[in-house]
This record gives sequence, C-alpha cells and structure tokens, in this order.
Amino acid sequence: MARRKTPTRVSDTSPLSSESPVPHALRGSGALSHVLAPLSTEDLPELWLLHSDPRAFELDSIGPLETVDQMQRVLGVWIASHERDGYGYHAIRTRGAGTFLGVAGLSGMPLGERWVANTYVRLAPEAWGTGLATAALAQSLRAVASLRDAPREAAFITADQNLPARRLAERLGFTLSTESDPTETGAHVVYLLDLHDYS
Repeated sequence: MARRKTPTRVSDTSPLSSESPVPHALRGSGALSHVLAPLSTEDLPELWLLHSDPRAFELDSIGPLETVDQMQRVLGVWIASHERDGYGYHAIRTRGAGTFLGVAGLSGMPLGERWVANTYVRLAPEAWGTGLATAALAQSLRAVASLRDAPREAAFITADQNLPARRLAERLGFTLSTESDPTETGAHVVYLLDLHDYS
C-alpha cells in the first residue's frame, strides 16, 4: 500500500447546516465559545474520526486517512513538532462541554532556505461555516507571534481549487506568493504572512 503523506494543508469547506449541533454562539462569529488545547494521545479517536471522514477532504488534494495507525503516526509527528518548536497544532473544543470541533495551529517547516510556521486547520463538518476556522487560526497566529524564538513568517498552503480556504487565508491577512509548494507537486498555492502583523 502506498504511504500516505502527513496532512499539512488547510481545509475549511462547506457551509453550516441548519441542523448543526454547534452552539449558536459559534455561528457566524467563531468567537470565544471555543478553547484550544495542545494535542495529546488522548485525542486520537476524535482525530481519526475527523481525518477518515471524506467530507472533511472534499476540496483537498489528498484524501482521508485509511487506517487508525496512519492517524497515530501523524499525531506522533504533530506532538513531537510541538515539543521541538514550542508551538504546534491544537484540538478545538467547545467551552464548557468540551465537544471536539476540529484541529488548528501552526508547525515549523522549511520553505525555500528559511523556516516558517505552517498553518493547518481541519474542522468537523458540523462546524463548517461558523467562523471557527478564522477565530482559531487568528488565536494560533497571535500565540506564535508572541514567542521569542518562533519564525517571523507564517505560510498557508492549500489546493488551488479550495476557494473557501483561500478566502480564509485572505481574511487572516495572508498574501498570495509565488513560492512553490515544498511538500509535494500539484496544483497548490502558497500564501505568506509576516507574523509581526499579529504581534
């Protein structure tokens, strides 16, 4: 079986259903009704459900993970990256109830000859269209920008056809660049942001 790539791209797709169980306070605002917590091995079951759901990869260039072992290896990489760099990906949960809504954050990666903080967000379908991706990533960008030893530039890499993700990048202040995707060939675009803008 071919080895799957570690998910590193941004996904923020379809609009919220009127049947959504996401609290009303999240709809259209994404504000302050969520908490971000560093990922741990205890998040594996919920991460696996999310990353094996084809709906969460609808506009992505890669498909969902195929086995829980793949998710376990990816989670190990994410946790190790957080420990190495002092910043990383977080579980997004509702404040109070702690319902899992997705994952978001930044992790260090090479881009050209420099090190940047790479953006990642993937939401459970019930959280789409709520503004949660914008709020969670803005919170993550501010946290990384405040670190003394963090890269001063963030990257946002997504499939060329993923228009919701591209709009998300622009809402966050990223600018489309001419950089090549450093992780795979294909129809991807790279947006960049000076983290001083979030200091």
